[in-house]
Amino acid sequence: MSPRRENSSRRRPPRQRSRTVLVLCSGSRTEPEYLDGLRQAYRRSGLKIRVIAKPRDPEGLVRHAQKVFTLDGGELDEVWCVVDVDEFELDAASRLSERAGVSLAVSNPCFELWLLLHFDDCHSHVDGAADAVRRLARHLPAYDKARLVFADFAPGVEEAIERATSLDDGQPVGPNPSSGVWRLVSMITKEQQ
Repeated sequence: MSPRRENSSRRRPPRQRSRTVLVLCSGSRTEPEYLDGLRQAYRRSGLKIRVIAKPRDPEGLVRHAQKVFTLDGGELDEVWCVVDVDEFELDAASRLSERAGVSLAVSNPCFELWLLLHFDDCHSHVDGAADAVRRLARHLPAYDKARLVFADFAPGVEEAIERATSLDDGQPVGPNPSSGVWRLVSMITKEQQ
């Protein structure tokens, strides 16, 4: 007796290609550690995320992203740059990102504001990274910028998205305080499988 052949009408649908997203961070530790933790916590079958620390000024980071995006051979679906306002002027980086098709996730004044939004609303001016870290320490006394633990922030991701959304004025570089990181995080956490 010969083996039974599978009915050809029961073929599986063709497998869709995973979306690949590259995230370049101007910070060397805090941003990549947070995003790597987020990526691990919200693994999705249809999404591949690579996070790379590339300490540069925002315009230099966007130029690097543009080069990578242009030379990648169609592998990348999206490229994001995570940058802080700090002491930088972001007009040139913002214009370049629009022309290059690179998305910006800007925190004003710094990424620690995004972290603070996991715990509390923030509507008053933040006077730089030291002020943001001081406010964050009220909620997370053991916070160490050099050794971020994503588990400390995981329970507040959805709240941070909501709080950051309420601060968003629709501009690429929002007022102080604001953080466009919510767009990237929302894309990662809500990506359909």
